[in-house]
Amino acid sequence: MSDQNIPGRLEDILRRVSEYSFELGKWGKVIWINLEIKKDDRGYYGKGSAVSPLKVYEFKYGSNCNSSSCVRDIYYSRYKSYDNNYMIAFIKYVGGDMDKIKYMVRDIESEAYDLYNEIRNSYLDPSRDHLVSVYFRRDTSSYKKITKEIKKGIIFEKPPALKKIGFKDQPAFIRSALVEKKTNEYNNREESKNELDYPNSFKFSYIVYEK
Repeated sequence: MSDQNIPGRLEDILRRVSEYSFELGKWGKVIWINLEIKKDDRGYYGKGSAVSPLKVYEFKYGSNCNSSSCVRDIYYSRYKSYDNNYMIAFIKYVGGDMDKIKYMVRDIESEAYDLYNEIRNSYLDPSRDHLVSVYFRRDTSSYKKITKEIKKGIIFEKPPALKKIGFKDQPAFIRSALVEKKTNEYNNREESKNELDYPNSFKFSYIVYEK
């Protein structure tokens, strides 16, 4: 797969996961979609998680928020590639149109899995099991702000600091939504330099870990 195709595929996933976030309502402010993929690559086991609405502030700004106290699993899924069989079961009711939400989940997982298969031989060790993690956090209640920021032009690069998006481990592959900004190096100088920063309204990453 050409590296030039990766940004377009990631933007498709970003658009879909942002729609999914708003469809989840208060449960969609901080979400993950994870796919566990074995080295034989016969499909995946999926899981959707979200930060509890009562814990979002604590997750963003506090230090006493971990997976057991803040994050809740909301569904489990399974896809078998050899017979194209897909199953999904929600273990937590999050409101909204559940049939529509299930369709959105399958769509995102399919896109994330297809991208994994395309980058596998170029970036990853095919002899290892992998975990694909799609992460999305929105810092606004306005869907228009997010779509407007995406339309301005998102750069997908490995981020300068993983801790800013809530991850500590070094992944095998990572691309995050960043924006290019020109900033003055010194206040009293006209010289400027290009820097990459996160969008103002959201954070998005596509990450593959080796297991």
